[in-house]
Amino acid sequence: MENRVIIGGQWGDEGKGKIVDTLGQDVDWVVRYQGGANAGHTIHIGKEKHVLHLVPSGVLHPGVRCLLGGGMVIDPWALRDEILALEQRGFEVRDRIFIASNAALLMPYHKRLDELKEEGRKRRSIGTTGRGIGPAYLDKVQRTGMRLGDLLLPTENLERKAIEMILSANELLSHLYEAEPMTARVLAEELVVLLPPRCLGEINGIFKAYCTRVGNGPFPTELMGDMGEALREAGGEYGATTGRARRCGWYDMVASRYAADINGMTGIFITKLDVLDKMPTIQVATAYELEGERLSRYPVDGSQLPHCRPVYTEFKGWEKDTSGCRRLTDLPAAARQYLEFLEAEMGTLIVGVSVGRDREQMIWTETGVTT
Repeated sequence: MENRVIIGGQWGDEGKGKIVDTLGQDVDWVVRYQGGANAGHTIHIGKEKHVLHLVPSGVLHPGVRCLLGGGMVIDPWALRDEILALEQRGFEVRDRIFIASNAALLMPYHKRLDELKEEGRKRRSIGTTGRGIGPAYLDKVQRTGMRLGDLLLPTENLERKAIEMILSANELLSHLYEAEPMTARVLAEELVVLLPPRCLGEINGIFKAYCTRVGNGPFPTELMGDMGEALREAGGEYGATTGRARRCGWYDMVASRYAADINGMTGIFITKLDVLDKMPTIQVATAYELEGERLSRYPVDGSQLPHCRPVYTEFKGWEKDTSGCRRLTDLPAAARQYLEFLEAEMGTLIVGVSVGRDREQMIWTETGVTT
C-alpha cells in the first residue's frame, strides 16, 4: 500500500477512526498530523469499544508505530491517561508511540482561556469542547507557546520558559477575564522524534452518507424535528468526547465537493450507509438557493452560508438491512443507485463503503461503485 492521507470531508465525526483502523493493519506507521484531545475516534473490535483522543487509531494493531505530528497540540496529562487506559486493556504501546518535538504543548491555562472565551461569546458561542485547542493553536501560530521538545531543555531553561508562559497567561486571566490566576506543573516523557516529510500517494476523504455537526454554526441541510431525531438515534450521533447530541441532516453535495476539490482528494470513503436502511426517502442537497439565485458552488463569503437554503434531489430508500453486505452486488439496487449518484456528483471514486461499526463491515470498491 502506498502512503495515504485521510481527511474528514464534513464537519467532523465522519468515521475517520474506523477507516484509519481498518487500513492500519497494512502499514508500518500511522501519523496524526493535526488536532488535539478534542477528537474522539471510536473503534469497535468485537464487543469492545475503544475511544481514542490523541493516540492515532493504528495503535490497536500490534507492531504499527504511531506518530503524534508537529501540527498537533498535545495535552500531556490526557496523553498519559490514554496510554494507561490502553495498557490496562492489554495493549503494549509505549515503544510504539512517538511525538514530534515541534508539536505544541497544551497547558492547563489553555483550557481555562477556552472556557472564558466561550462564556464571553454568550449566544454567539462556538460550542467548543473546552479542551483548550483554540488557545493552544493561537500560541502556536504566534510562536509564543511551548513545544514538546522544550521538555528536553536543561532544567533551568525549561523552568524559565514555563514561568514566562504562565505569567503571560495569568495576565490574560486576571486582567482580561477577571479570573483567578493559575499554576501549572510540566509533565515530561521522553517520547520525542522528528520525521522527515514523505511523498504523498493517495488522499482519501471520509464522508458520512448523511451529515452531522457538533456545536453552533451554519448547517444548510440540518433536519429539525422527528426526522433529525430519527437520524441521530439510528446513527448513535452523540459526541465521543463530550457526549453532546450531534445535529443531523442530509448529505450536502455542495460542501462535500468543495472539501474534495480544495484537498485534492483522489478517492473517498462513504461511512454509515447502514444508518439510512430504514429511511423511506433520502435527500441530497445538490445546490443552494441564496436570495433567489441558485448556487452550485460553496460560497466564498462565509457570512452567506446561514442564508443559503438547500435544493434537494430525492431518492427512494431501500428499506433493507445492509449491515451484512460485503460486496457491491450484495447491496439493494436503490442503495447502489444512491452511491453511484454521490460518486458521479463528487467527481471522485468511492473506494470503500462502511456498513457498520465493526472492522469487517466494509465494502471495498477500489475501482469505484459505478458499473
